[in-house]
Amino acid sequence: MVRPRGRIDVVCQNPACHYYRLEEGKDIIKRGKDARTSQQRYYCKHCKKFFMATKGTILFRRHLPETEIITICKHFVEKNGIRSIERITGHHRDTIGNLLTAVAEHATEMNDILIQELGVNVGLLFPNRVGISFPTPLKVIVNHLLNIWKPRIC
Repeated sequence: MVRPRGRIDVVCQNPACHYYRLEEGKDIIKRGKDARTSQQRYYCKHCKKFFMATKGTILFRRHLPETEIITICKHFVEKNGIRSIERITGHHRDTIGNLLTAVAEHATEMNDILIQELGVNVGLLFPNRVGISFPTPLKVIVNHLLNIWKPRIC
């Protein structure tokens, strides 16, 4: 007797697939590990493509560990500059700049998804109050992403 498959929390990352980012009707299986990064590889049986769970996130093709990326984002949200983050973490400013660019692109995509599906603009979740200075919209979105981020695309 065949045992039932375990629940897989990733969705297809191929834009050409009919089940792209759809939870219902997906047919994804685990298919080995990547030789370089030792991350789990997944295979969509519909479009016959391989992908990793980090595809579509800010962790995809990054050599930094997840904890370092979160630390850099937290320093940025705390209004530290790129050079001060460089001194604190020991990473080059180009690495930090490239990471923050990827975070900004991912944040705008996440904001678009929230506007389309929920009708909520993340920048409007934190209204400006008298006497309290709020961070820029990008920093608000990054902070929001860090609070709700999971290693899979929504």
